[in-house]
Amino acid sequence: MGYILHGTATTTRVTRTKTQASETSIREIAEQYHINPKTVRKWKNRGSVEDLTCGAKPSQGRVLTDV
Repeated sequence: MGYILHGTATTTRVTRTKTQASETSIREIAEQYHINPKTVRKWKNRGSVEDLTCGAKPSQGRVLTDV
C-alpha cells in the first residue's frame, strides 16, 4: 500500500503511529526518524494519526455587494 506525500511531508501514517506509541524521549524519536522535535511533540499530543487539511477554509459568511 503506497502513500502519496506532499512535497514537505516529513512523516507517514506509520511513523506517526510509532511516534505516538513510543515511550522513549522526544529527542530520541526525532533523531531516529530524522524529524524536528516540534513535529514529534505535535504528533504525541494529537489524538489521531490523520493529517489535518491544509489550505483555505470554506467561507463562513456572505460577500457584501453594492446593488
